[in-house]
Amino acid sequence: MQEINEPISVIFIYNSKKRYAKPYKINWKEKDYIVEEVCIHYFQEKKGIFHHIYVIKSGNTIMEIIMNSRTLFWEIERIGDLLQ
Repeated sequence: MQEINEPISVIFIYNSKKRYAKPYKINWKEKDYIVEEVCIHYFQEKKGIFHHIYVIKSGNTIMEIIMNSRTLFWEIERIGDLLQ
C-alpha cells in the first residue's frame, strides 16, 4: 500500500435501529469512492489524541482512513489496489 497522508472528505452514516456507524462515501482528489465494505475498524492513540481508523474497500481499491476524534478531521493514510 502507498503512503498518502492527505485530507479527504467523508460522508458518514449512523443507523440507530441497527446500531452501526460507518463511512459511506469518500472524496479524494476530486474522485468519489463508495465504501462497499469496512474491513476493519479500530482505535489508536497518537500524541494523546484518539483516532478512529478504518480499512475500507471500494471496488478494487483498499484504503486506510483515519478520523481525529478531537478535530473530527479525516485523512487518507494509505491506498492500494487489490489486484496488484
